[in-house]
Amino acid sequence: MICLPPTGLHLGPIFPWLVWAIWTARNYLTFEDRQFTPEDTVLKALVEAKEWQNAQSTIDTIKLHPRHQKSHRNYEDAITCFTDGAWSLDTGIAG
Repeated sequence: MICLPPTGLHLGPIFPWLVWAIWTARNYLTFEDRQFTPEDTVLKALVEAKEWQNAQSTIDTIKLHPRHQKSHRNYEDAITCFTDGAWSLDTGIAG
């Protein structure tokens, strides 16, 4: 898919970003009585898509400190699910 005119977005289609911008513009109109022009809505979609794309390119360059890297086994027929939790020393309650 080619995004025309050229916007510099190449990591995916612009359609989901446009739909999201329309949805949020609709919510602003419905709940806050704020109205945006179609041009503002499209510009918001393009800006957010560009920000997301730029953030994705920096994720590859970020390295975890060796102390925080965890090794895990990969099994061919297994599904890996990473989770997070918290534990309170005072109450002994975890979640």
